[in-house]
Amino acid sequence: MPSLDTKFTDLSGQSFDNGRYQLMNPIGSGAFGVVYRARERIPDSNNSIIRAVKVSPRYKKGSFQRLNQDRETVLHRKVSHIPNVVTLHCVVHENGYQYMVLDYHGGGDLRRIIDKKRSLARNEPVLRELFLQIIDGVEACHSRGVYHRDLKPENILVNDDLTEVYIADFGLATVSKRSTTFNVGTKFFECPECIECDDMDYPYDTRRNDTWALGITLIHMTTGRLPWGTATIEDRHFVKFLDNPNHLRTIFPISPGLNEILHRALTIIPDEACSLSEFRKLIRNLDRFWLTEKEVERSRYLAVKETWRTYDPMQPVDTPSEDSGDSSESWASACGDILESDTSSESGGTLENSYRISDSEDRPRSVPKRASAVLKVDKRTPPPLPPRPKPKPQPQPQPVLERLDEPSQPEPPAVMQSASSDEFPIRTPGSHLAGDATPESPGSEPDSNGPDTPPIHPHDPPTIVTSQPLSGDLPPQPVDGTEDDKVVFGYARKMSLVFWALMYGQLEA
Repeated sequence: MPSLDTKFTDLSGQSFDNGRYQLMNPIGSGAFGVVYRARERIPDSNNSIIRAVKVSPRYKKGSFQRLNQDRETVLHRKVSHIPNVVTLHCVVHENGYQYMVLDYHGGGDLRRIIDKKRSLARNEPVLRELFLQIIDGVEACHSRGVYHRDLKPENILVNDDLTEVYIADFGLATVSKRSTTFNVGTKFFECPECIECDDMDYPYDTRRNDTWALGITLIHMTTGRLPWGTATIEDRHFVKFLDNPNHLRTIFPISPGLNEILHRALTIIPDEACSLSEFRKLIRNLDRFWLTEKEVERSRYLAVKETWRTYDPMQPVDTPSEDSGDSSESWASACGDILESDTSSESGGTLENSYRISDSEDRPRSVPKRASAVLKVDKRTPPPLPPRPKPKPQPQPQPVLERLDEPSQPEPPAVMQSASSDEFPIRTPGSHLAGDATPESPGSEPDSNGPDTPPIHPHDPPTIVTSQPLSGDLPPQPVDGTEDDKVVFGYARKMSLVFWALMYGQLEA
């Protein structure tokens, strides 16, 4: 998470609403504000109550940010009294800021419980109770005409003893049952109709989008992973899910009953998706969420065994001390529509890296150090495999020694003969130069029917053949002709002059 002072001024220690609330320390930062741990003073008493206060700039009236701010405030107030929704106590506008006073829940968000504490791993009673509460909260919001559109573990808070959950962050909520505002929310939890669609003639169902997000959240709660990156045909994991009804059982140690429920919630046909009341009934009547340990051992899928091993309730990830009261990781998602937690993980990577997409079926993953330590003390661990035999050395080709004093010449290219070779014979480079080639005797015959054309060496560029410009009616003179050629052409020139002189005399006569 980036430092808080990179975007907003640190208001720690300041008070508002006539000193009733005092900001203590920031516990989360997002794109539209900062969440502070605050103290509410009780009038005529020395006691105080710990609150969470979301502070954001008060944007200009009529701006897009101001419209989003007002919408979030109105819709959150509309559902604030629901038991499984974070209570919004008041909204104060003061000194150019908007202060949203919320209930503070020290348990943090659900993702922290899943990824770090792992309190839900193989804990069916707690998982069932919490997920049923989530369904109840979402269904209550829908009954009041509010559709969240950004349900995910980061936006679900829990209390200290892990007995109650509270839905938070209504920055993307809407009152429309059908919407053409596509790509809203977090891509991992969006339904296929909401992703990469710009056709205004086909709006998506916002209720169905919330149900889909609950299905992905349930997978995350039971396995600690996500089944795919985006619900599109470009995602190979999602395509496998569409092609194989049992695909989830090849990568996750889930029971057949849970697999059927997930297919009801994550169906590709929106009209066939189960309602929230049906979803609740199916979860309540589900006998078990996971496979048994023996069933996992008998499984032939490596990904199933790996997920079972890595999502281990006995080996929680180290978390900061809860006595410090600092739950910045947990409250980061309560800061606005587009959050830092949506674009970066706690380790500084992208959200895609922080979320674990199960792809062990296609490529092996390295065993974490925690899992390696468990394997060392497991008596059932098979002995290490013997070292692989060293491959026999292959004979290496001997280098070819070349003599520098006699450089080898490349093989001369074959001369192509064509139908026009007799009419236009190939000129031998340099054959017309004195001393370059021995002329053939008149009585000798060539070895082939074609013209005698010695091969051209690459290092001997062909001689350019040119012709003299025409002079009167005389034929073109060859360049670099022999002495015999000069005698013949000189005699012909004289005879031509004599002929024209005689003809001119007859004409005069």
